[in-house]
Amino acid sequence: MLEILKTYSLDLFHLFYPRICASCANSLNSSEKAICLSCKYNYKRPKFHDDKNNEVEKRFWGKIKVKAASAHAQFIKDGLLQKAIYELKYKQNTLVGEELGKELGYELKNSARFKDVDLVLPVPLHKIKKRKRGYNQCDFIAKGVAEAMEIEWSVRHIRRNVYNISQTGKSKYGRFKNTENIFEAYGDGHLNGRNILLVDDVITTGATIEACVNALNKVEGAEIYVASVAYA
Repeated sequence: MLEILKTYSLDLFHLFYPRICASCANSLNSSEKAICLSCKYNYKRPKFHDDKNNEVEKRFWGKIKVKAASAHAQFIKDGLLQKAIYELKYKQNTLVGEELGKELGYELKNSARFKDVDLVLPVPLHKIKKRKRGYNQCDFIAKGVAEAMEIEWSVRHIRRNVYNISQTGKSKYGRFKNTENIFEAYGDGHLNGRNILLVDDVITTGATIEACVNALNKVEGAEIYVASVAYA
């Protein structure tokens, strides 16, 4: 009886405050959380997780040491995925992060290239930027990835020590110069020998990821993997 009343109350609440898809703004059904099935189906997903020569991984060739790199879907300007990521980053719709993280995580879990991963870390924000925004969107993506892969995740062990200006609109070289030596790995040996998956929301030039990986590659015996919800 209590469960019936709870369901009825939620249905009544959603009648006046409908839940809408973060991508298309249409109403969600009871089985959908933040993004409708139609939008998920229409994201352009290249299946990079099983392709060692994928476009994302190629961006890091000759630059940093990574075991494997992947992205869940292509970031298209004014597209459905861009709208969902905007909701996550600027509208506090953190459920979007968890849901997209799970979609990414399920792909990686079924990939032989990522089978050894045992720890998920989100790309960190500087504490000032995190305080302004109220949260780090990558934390929620990492949580979703880890839940799907059934492995450990943490918001610790890598920090951003330098607060610099936004990457938006910068050239490839400008992004690189803006991210040199800004991250530091820490953790009293907790990262030693781990297979670490570094998770981001969108990979563009890869400059931020490169800076993060350079910090993590200083950890004794660690192997680094990279994945993002989107690539542009």
